[in-house]
Amino acid sequence: ASPPRSAMMDVIKISIAYTAGFLLLNLSYGRLAASFAETVRGLEPLFSIALVKAYGARGSSLSKLELLSVLTLLLGASIFVFANPVFSVKGFLLGLASNLMFAFRSLLTTQMQDRVNANQISSNKPVTIDSFGLFFYQHCIGLVIVVAAAISLEGATCTKALIARDDARFNVIWSAVGFYGYNQLSLIVLMMLNAVTHSVLNSLRRAVTIVAAAIIFSTPISSLAAMGTVIIVGSSIAFSLAKRAAAQVPADGSQETLPFTTSAESEGVATRAGDSD
Repeated sequence: ASPPRSAMMDVIKISIAYTAGFLLLNLSYGRLAASFAETVRGLEPLFSIALVKAYGARGSSLSKLELLSVLTLLLGASIFVFANPVFSVKGFLLGLASNLMFAFRSLLTTQMQDRVNANQISSNKPVTIDSFGLFFYQHCIGLVIVVAAAISLEGATCTKALIARDDARFNVIWSAVGFYGYNQLSLIVLMMLNAVTHSVLNSLRRAVTIVAAAIIFSTPISSLAAMGTVIIVGSSIAFSLAKRAAAQVPADGSQETLPFTTSAESEGVATRAGDSD
């Protein structure tokens, strides 16, 4: 279903943040090894937590176990960064900027859902936003940005490569298939969770990507880097278990959480079917 007209400005903002995130990520890939770039992406939860706290969005209340899991995840990513033999400051900063844009995308999506749900309650009219409709609109809008950036930055280079090399055309097709499959599934998951949970669980997926990229591109991984990867995976699993435990706490609030629960959460405006919180 298409997003309601009242949410179209939100869709435009989501599309811009989403597209900017991928543009910055691709620029980071050009300066860092694929496994290292994905490890930098593992720092995204730090940005997500900062944004949801700053904007008072749903998901800004974390238990001590959840916060400990996030800090452990960041420790694992830091160890991996330290162990990487080839370091590009520019590539690292581009990766961090990409994290900020993706964190904004998750925040904006959560805020849009909450506003639509609140309007539905007040107007008593059924309004739904499904992941397929949002995916379609954000990519149509993002296409305009991507085409302009591609032509201005590397249009001639890419055109020559596609004409001269058969494997380049093959890789572009498979890249497009993988891009659609991953991002469609990621959006489905995001609309079931809050911004922080989505970004933390994404780190588990990145661990698989890190190992796969290291194998495919023959990137050496030291024992210290391997330890950092294991910590990233373990902390992602720990966060998931802590989130599940927090969801089972009785309504009297007996489990202690960090003191920045938002008013929207306390009033229950953000509640919706299928939310994992």
